[in-house]
Amino acid sequence: MERIVVVTGASSGIGRELALQLAARGDTVVLAARREDALEETAERCRRLGGRASVVPTDFASITEGSLEDHRRVVETNLFGPIYGARAVVPHFRERGRGVLINVSSILG
Repeated sequence: MERIVVVTGASSGIGRELALQLAARGDTVVLAARREDALEETAERCRRLGGRASVVPTDFASITEGSLEDHRRVVETNLFGPIYGARAVVPHFRERGRGVLINVSSILG
């Protein structure tokens, strides 16, 4: 059974390494993080390892830019995002009898 794994924080560090290891096992990885160029590089490496990869850039302003409202939304996203993500995929996991959801947060998380 093909596994599709969503990895947040996939542009560097733990998230990137996890995505590469999953791809080497033949899994399909959905890569999410802020830096699209780094995500594309990770996706290409995943494909060379035998996995399939999709890139989903998720962009936020730096702490010195953007409004306080924007930063409030970032905090809410970091807090509630994994909850919403789990609620969205758990029914699919149950239907298939298995599944994996991995959330890797930035330092802001």
